[in-house]
Amino acid sequence: MSTFETPVRPDVQVPRGDILAALRAPPPSAVRAATPPHRPTKAQELEIEQERQAQALRELDALRLVFRGAHHRRGAFDEEEAQPEEEAGWADLSVEPTWRLRERMKTVSVALVLCLNIGTDPPDAVAASPRARRECWLEPFAGPSRQKALETIGAALQAQYERWQSRARYRQLLDPTADELRRLCAALRRSARSDRVLVHLNGHGVPRPTANGEVWVFNKNYTQYIPLSVYELRAVVQAPAVFVLDCSGAGILLPHFRAAMPRPNDDDEKPQTPLKDDCIVLAPCAADETLPSDPRLPADLFTACLTTPISVALRDFVRRHPDSARGRLDEETVEAGVPGRLGDRKTPLGELNWIFTAVTDTIAWNVLPARLFQRLFREDLLLASLFRNFLLAERVFRRHGRTPATIPALPPTADHPLWAAWDLAAEGCLARLASAQNASPVKQPSETPEKAPEPSPKETEDQPRVHHRSLRVLARVPPAPPEPTEPSPFFEEQLTAFEVWLRFGAGAVAKPEQLPVVLQVLLSQAHRVRALVLLRRFLELGPRAVDVALCVGIFPYVLKLLQSPAPELRRPLVAIWAAILAFDGSCRSDLARDGAREAFVAHLTYLSREDDSGENTEQKRLACFILATVCRGEPSARDACLTKRLDAVLLDLLRNDEGTLTTSHLRRWLLLCSGALVDGAAPEATQDARGPLKEEVIRLALADADPCCRACALDTVGSMLCVDEDVTECASILKTACRDGSAFVRREAALLIHALSKKGHQTALKALTEEGQGESKGDDCYESIFRILQLLCKDPFAPTAETARSVLDAITQDTPMTREGARQWASKRFGLSLRSTSVAAAFSQSSTSLEELLEMDPLSSDGEMRLYRRHRNRYCLREASASRRRAKEALAAREQEKRGAPSTQVLRFAQTKTFENVGAEMTSVMRFHPFESVLAVVDERSGVSLWDSNDGAAVARWNNGDLRTTSIEWVNAHASSLLLAGDVDGVVRVWGGLGLEQGPYEERSVRVVSAFRAIDVVSFQKSAGLVCSWSAREAHLYCAGDANSLVSWDLERECSVRAMATDTDACATVVTTLPLQPHRVTLGFADGQLKVFDLRDRATRPCQSYAHEHSSWIVHADAHKHSPSELCSGCVAGDLKFWDARIAGVSNRTLDVQNSAMTALSAHAEAPLLASGSHNQFVKFMLRDGDQLNIVRYHDGVFGQRIGPVASLAFHPTKLVAAAGSTDAVVGIYAAS
Repeated sequence: MSTFETPVRPDVQVPRGDILAALRAPPPSAVRAATPPHRPTKAQELEIEQERQAQALRELDALRLVFRGAHHRRGAFDEEEAQPEEEAGWADLSVEPTWRLRERMKTVSVALVLCLNIGTDPPDAVAASPRARRECWLEPFAGPSRQKALETIGAALQAQYERWQSRARYRQLLDPTADELRRLCAALRRSARSDRVLVHLNGHGVPRPTANGEVWVFNKNYTQYIPLSVYELRAVVQAPAVFVLDCSGAGILLPHFRAAMPRPNDDDEKPQTPLKDDCIVLAPCAADETLPSDPRLPADLFTACLTTPISVALRDFVRRHPDSARGRLDEETVEAGVPGRLGDRKTPLGELNWIFTAVTDTIAWNVLPARLFQRLFREDLLLASLFRNFLLAERVFRRHGRTPATIPALPPTADHPLWAAWDLAAEGCLARLASAQNASPVKQPSETPEKAPEPSPKETEDQPRVHHRSLRVLARVPPAPPEPTEPSPFFEEQLTAFEVWLRFGAGAVAKPEQLPVVLQVLLSQAHRVRALVLLRRFLELGPRAVDVALCVGIFPYVLKLLQSPAPELRRPLVAIWAAILAFDGSCRSDLARDGAREAFVAHLTYLSREDDSGENTEQKRLACFILATVCRGEPSARDACLTKRLDAVLLDLLRNDEGTLTTSHLRRWLLLCSGALVDGAAPEATQDARGPLKEEVIRLALADADPCCRACALDTVGSMLCVDEDVTECASILKTACRDGSAFVRREAALLIHALSKKGHQTALKALTEEGQGESKGDDCYESIFRILQLLCKDPFAPTAETARSVLDAITQDTPMTREGARQWASKRFGLSLRSTSVAAAFSQSSTSLEELLEMDPLSSDGEMRLYRRHRNRYCLREASASRRRAKEALAAREQEKRGAPSTQVLRFAQTKTFENVGAEMTSVMRFHPFESVLAVVDERSGVSLWDSNDGAAVARWNNGDLRTTSIEWVNAHASSLLLAGDVDGVVRVWGGLGLEQGPYEERSVRVVSAFRAIDVVSFQKSAGLVCSWSAREAHLYCAGDANSLVSWDLERECSVRAMATDTDACATVVTTLPLQPHRVTLGFADGQLKVFDLRDRATRPCQSYAHEHSSWIVHADAHKHSPSELCSGCVAGDLKFWDARIAGVSNRTLDVQNSAMTALSAHAEAPLLASGSHNQFVKFMLRDGDQLNIVRYHDGVFGQRIGPVASLAFHPTKLVAAAGSTDAVVGIYAAS
């Protein structure tokens, strides 16, 4: 059944609804009265173009919400109760895209400021010997002169930075004065414009910063230290900027960087605002701390961590684990023993750098808020590298008792568990290298500059010895290709951990910590396919998962991979891109370059030649969605796809489709893609696409097995309409669609009429209202279309009727159709439709989505509910078997008693509970739920109520409509129960949201999920309204009553399968099917006739009549499950007749059960029990052979009153329990004892 959500706001003219409505929704000014053709002015052309773009955006949003609802939530008749945001999980459709950066920032200018003053220690320096002296891994006293050494260190620092950002403009400032620093910063800001400027300040040769926020530089003669205020420096550098402060006590400057200061060009009267959002600072230690002075460490350890992290990490690891390299690699030679290059991931050194990047990225992803992570780790390449390396700096410095700090502040990460994974990878790499070396390690180029020989103490204290070294040390000579080594298992292990999370931890709201590692694995050809498959599985969890993955940064990777010719990547990439476009439709603009759109067309063309396996069918559906999203409202994309003959591919797939419900998902998107391909295009440009493709679409609109496919076909027909096109064909389509059993299809029929009015037919349709509201004018197609619209305005399903009235107002009164809330309605409505709109599909629905995964987990709410239902159903069936066994034993004892043998077992029915249906005057119909202790009761005013049959408490109440309800049936009782109710007007309504398993609930949770007109009511002398019978095995609903025919409805297809004439002047009062012969339907009539209809017989008259032996109204007719060949019927006269159900003839036997009028009769489906009721105020329980068990005349109790005239009886389907309703609104529950 199609499922709509009733409107929440009564003031909204058009309720929330399906996606196709949103696709056809006009802009507010799109519906206007027809005007004579004339050349539009420029202003009008601009307005038309703006409306077209707005329409395209609405359609795109609606289209992606279609797929979001379909792709992430599956199952028949899923209940969509409102959930709190924290409980919505990964499939929460309310998630909005937050992954795109507001502005792409990059660091284009870098100032390397070195205040070393080699040979002279600052006055506040600790005079320790030995102490750390190396700068940029170079000895400052190893050069021919101090100035040369300073230049060498500056060049080395620049080389270290260039590894992370080679395109930036670097300027060195060695032992600067205040004016030189100001001029340099001002020049870099002018050249950088609005981009980021980085200032690296090394203050090892000057005093520590002051509490007033001052750093120290030199005077011109290098005889004095000159203070420079941080505020002055910030004012010159301006924002955005990054400051790296490598000096002792750097933390004392952080408050001054956070403090407010005027923005450039601001008026003095304006309040000062802090620049903390635009100023980023990295500091190695707190205000009262000094830099580590261990002689084994470099003096600029903080700079080394930020620019040469692998060197520091390996040295730190060897220092902490000296036995890890089996004693063959010490702290100074460890890095030189790791061969390879940093940029080559196939070498050990490059692999270590790759692992380090993955580890630090993952740590940051898990501890930082999403916005802060995006700003620091995804906005700027150089900034991301600095902050990754800062995590290592924090780990190293905290071991030395220092506290690194940043602006913005980061949470502690030094003790994160993932550092153990890095230690394991480093240890494995060093162990493999140590085992491969026999003697001393062969030095290979590494990430640190080559070091000069260590100076002697005398050279250090007196004058430095000149070593003729030049900057050629920094020039990297390409090394010989390294010997192949065994790759690290790090990434494979992390992928396995992510796979385990997908299998067992996806039910949790917490994000997976391995996701950034998966991003890094996409760079590896060895693991790329597995990573894409796991990523696809993660994105299928829902929109929240897609947003998380995009925030991590997968987008540029999957976009680049579309250019890969590898066929094994295409399938996971298509699924990933479908999830991305379903979540954020703006990504389709990124597909316009590098032939990405044509890649999807080529993939769909390739799949059209493959077999229709499950995976291929899913791939076709995903590709169709992507192409529909790309083509919708984009002329360039549409033309590109038409050039690649996408229309021929779609036609071929539609023709070769099996047309079954199994492949219905594919047909829906084939149709939607066809509509997007031709919508808005000129007829001459799509002439080839509108020919045979349109014929196939019309065929599906009239005869497809799936209701959503019929609705999609109607939408595609509307997209294919041309201006002033002949409406004869549309009138024929609408005539069939307006009688469809799906409210979704009927609503699309109303929107197709609206599409006709926009294509030049509004004047003709409007003229009908001006000439007497569509008086008959012969066979005019316009008059037929107008009458169909009027019929849809009276549709039994309120959202469809409101849509039709909006279309009518748009045509007759030139008012725009209101689409408020269409987006939310679209996602919910069509999301359900894409999953399944059938009742029968619930019995065999399969899915690989998150819902199924949660149902497999008994600790989740869905899994708990599924487990409860499974045990509930099994318990009820066992209890029913036990009840039948007890009844059989009691009947056997009764037979012994008849033969004179004594027996203590007596089967009788006693009252166990009574309740009064307050507000009702009588009970007309009752039905027990087969698995829950719930009884559905209908009164004479169409009030429906649910009662707990154990304690007699009311569970829920609602009204089925304004007319009398004459029939009810439980549908989907084994799972999420629905209640079907039919009234005297021939309308069937399906009620959902009952939540029977959740205990008491409020009335607002119950809602109409679908409604349709089951029979065309005619007038009879005696009226029975609508009577129906539900066959769960066939998923068919058989309807009769005040009609001239028996109508069989296939609720799986939501259409009328067959209508067979009854050939009688009396209304049908009973509809029943045989337990083992569901194809044979028996009807009882008001004049006492019994007729059987064989649905297999396709002859003109498949009806056979039993002998007319009843003289009055047939009250009930049914067959016993264990005696399926015997049909029992009873009439108001009080007689029961038993017939051979296999042959329509005379009755086999007759029982006169009561002399008074029989107003109610019920037969148990499992046990051979009958119950009859009379207006003489008694209920008789008996066996099918006529033996009376007992008669109930009074309610139980000391002052038990007489029961009222019996109006309705019902047996429980499995238990030995019955309910009796009377004209005094009191219902009694009776159980066998």
